[in-house]
Amino acid sequence: MMVMRKFLVRKHERAMMFNKGDFVRFLAPGTYWEFDPLHRITVERFDITVPAFEHRLTDFLMKAYADDVEALFEVVETGASEVAVIFENRRPADVIGPDQRARYWEGEKLLLNVRNFAYFLYRIPPYRGDVK
Repeated sequence: MMVMRKFLVRKHERAMMFNKGDFVRFLAPGTYWEFDPLHRITVERFDITVPAFEHRLTDFLMKAYADDVEALFEVVETGASEVAVIFENRRPADVIGPDQRARYWEGEKLLLNVRNFAYFLYRIPPYRGDVK
């Protein structure tokens, strides 16, 4: 018996497809039909109106799927003496500390205004233990 499963990703969502727990691909908005008689395929959806992206596979995805990550996310990385202030819709939304990396979903500019956030890097002078 053939079993086709339907997965729906709404316009304000992006998704990740897994087969037996292993990442397969990112899904854009749309309807996906998959042959899955044993129900081994799962889809994890993300609401991109919440721009920050956190996932247990983030480091793996950035290495193995670099092109997809570049197309889907804004990646903000700070150095040892840098702090990034993230502005979304002209308002401060997040602060990224030194030596950290954060990922934000790219969105449709007119729908969510997620794309026009900006980040600024501020240099922190190095700590000199004996400053009084």
